[in-house]
Amino acid sequence: MRARVDRRLGKGHVLQKLVYVEAVRGINEAITRERRLQKMSRSQLNRLVATVNLGWDPISLSALCKSGFSRNIAKVRR
Repeated sequence: MRARVDRRLGKGHVLQKLVYVEAVRGINEAITRERRLQKMSRSQLNRLVATVNLGWDPISLSALCKSGFSRNIAKVRR
């Protein structure tokens, strides 16, 4: 998966550590949310992450799948 991320985003935007994840109901909601996040200041983003992950601990993709996060997204897509 890492090579795939490298090719799509380039060297300047490689995923290094996942610390925050949100579930959305569709592509339009995802685009709207991403635009809002991009307009936020760094301190606002830091506070947002700290509300759900105070220690900024890495979130593994396998842990997300085991917790049912990916199943919840699949349900929304239907």
